[in-house]
Amino acid sequence: MQQQRNYNHLLHTIDVMIEDAVSDVKQTGKKISCTKGCSHCCYLLVEISWEEALLMAEWLKAQRPKTQEKLIANIHENARLAREVFSSYKSTQKFIKPFHGDLKMPERVYGKYFYHYEIPCAFLVDGACAAYEVRPTPCRLHMVTSPANLCSRNEPDDVEGYEIPDRLEQVKEDIVPITSAFYKDGRWGQLGVMVKAALTYLEKEHQNK
Repeated sequence: MQQQRNYNHLLHTIDVMIEDAVSDVKQTGKKISCTKGCSHCCYLLVEISWEEALLMAEWLKAQRPKTQEKLIANIHENARLAREVFSSYKSTQKFIKPFHGDLKMPERVYGKYFYHYEIPCAFLVDGACAAYEVRPTPCRLHMVTSPANLCSRNEPDDVEGYEIPDRLEQVKEDIVPITSAFYKDGRWGQLGVMVKAALTYLEKEHQNK
């Protein structure tokens, strides 16, 4: 598990940078609206790297059997639903499995995924992230200062007022040298699809030992 420990160190560094940014935001008189129990963003289409998927899969394999069983079932269902979405569009069919390349997912798919499909993250349990300690970087960086209700899927997708602080946007650029370690393999994709593939990889790796 040396690989996992190395990634955890990187995530800790990112968290420190985010905490500094959040502190700066608070000093301006604004408040981060994201708190435990608010799970609107847990229905977004989240893209992660192969390295992040391995980290989450390794974390999952270390959990108690009942927890593993529940979350693995969630992952399989999440991946199945995501593949249904991707199969519906010619431009996204290539994303039904981990994708290797620089091609970007069409912007309209993000809105469709969030507003027209009710697909919760596989790790969303009782309104909270069950894998919070190993959540991927997009989840760590997703914070707003606008009212939490504006993030709801019940709000129209053209609603005004959704606000991400400039200071947090800057962190996204500042952590690029760190997150580059998460992209050495080159494969990426939707969270459920990626973690399912990572679990299969770990199982084969275990069988070959």
